[in-house]
Amino acid sequence: MERYTYFDGGKWRMRVGDAEYSGKETERLAAYEETGLEPEELAQAEKEGRLVVLQCEIGSPVYSHARKLDGADYVRETEFWWSDIPQMGKTVFLTREAAEAALKEREAEHDR
Repeated sequence: MERYTYFDGGKWRMRVGDAEYSGKETERLAAYEETGLEPEELAQAEKEGRLVVLQCEIGSPVYSHARKLDGADYVRETEFWWSDIPQMGKTVFLTREAAEAALKEREAEHDR
């Protein structure tokens, strides 16, 4: 697939003839081109259940439940990784607030 976009000066750009463009439309096209797949390939993958849309990028900061040596649970900031996918919304969260609320709820259930 021939690329139409390129990254320069901190943003995605596209040259058409003598004109250069950047902005939301160019960023959207760049995101599509970054997949390396043609639209038909994406549609086929979705149809076959092979297309996964992550809640955040790999390496993004997330907040997870952890346990200290003394057994006390706490929330720690870490980086999102493939192995976190099944735990999203259970023990791994996009915000510290959500992780703390879930931990508090889990502790309350344990105390019952």
